[in-house]
Amino acid sequence: MLTTDISHYLYSIIYPISAFSNAVLFVLIWCKSSTAMTGYKKVLYLGCGFNFLYCIYMAIGGHSTRVVNGYYFITHIGVFLNLPLYTIYISYPVELFFIYGCVSNVAVQFLYRYFLICRLVYIDLQAVLTEFVKEIDI
Repeated sequence: MLTTDISHYLYSIIYPISAFSNAVLFVLIWCKSSTAMTGYKKVLYLGCGFNFLYCIYMAIGGHSTRVVNGYYFITHIGVFLNLPLYTIYISYPVELFFIYGCVSNVAVQFLYRYFLICRLVYIDLQAVLTEFVKEIDI
């Protein structure tokens, strides 16, 4: 059995389990979190929702990347194995977007906790966009 075959079976098992656990976490945040967590729920929803979408995407169109003699090879190992070559040009950047989005969610959660707990500053989207527009001098 090839490594790609093993990865294909693992993708079809692990990512649906991960998507289910993220869905359960989303419901727990919605139903069971206390009123003290009201200001922090938005960030938890962001991380949970982003991870859920990433799991669904990887289960459907996951990739495997290998380097052989200095050449990068990208192959589909999700549910759809035999897709045309141009789909990799579209789907691989989407996968990278999800990977970097999941990594950046950790930084967003840290900064949000810092401002909310340490500085007692409530952050909303309008305030962030206002400061962004001031910085770019529009």
